[in-house]
Amino acid sequence: MENKEIAIQLSGVKKMYLTSVDKIGDYAFAKTPLTKVNLKDNAVIGKYAFAYCENLKEVNYLSLVSYIDDGAFFGTALQEVALGKAEYVGDYAFGQSAVESVRCSDKLKKLGENPFYGCKIASFG
Repeated sequence: MENKEIAIQLSGVKKMYLTSVDKIGDYAFAKTPLTKVNLKDNAVIGKYAFAYCENLKEVNYLSLVSYIDDGAFFGTALQEVALGKAEYVGDYAFGQSAVESVRCSDKLKKLGENPFYGCKIASFG
């Protein structure tokens, strides 16, 4: 593991304001203590970008994201997911997370394999 990855994981940062970031790379914040993230309109979320962020409960502007890759929010504490602009949601994107409610729009073109695997979804639509 590279030092820059360790620095983020060990930093203790709980909130990230990524409102000027177009693409969040693969594993960028995986296994960090984040609790809140703000995203940019039309942002692209890479594979496992926030995976295993077990305390991540709040993702502002998720409804404005255009692409959510595989496992992007796997194992997080997110309870509600609004996919307003998302055209693609990857394999296991929200797998094993706390998601209970999902809202989709007509912009959604493709869902990957089991994007909500292990979630106890009460509302979908």
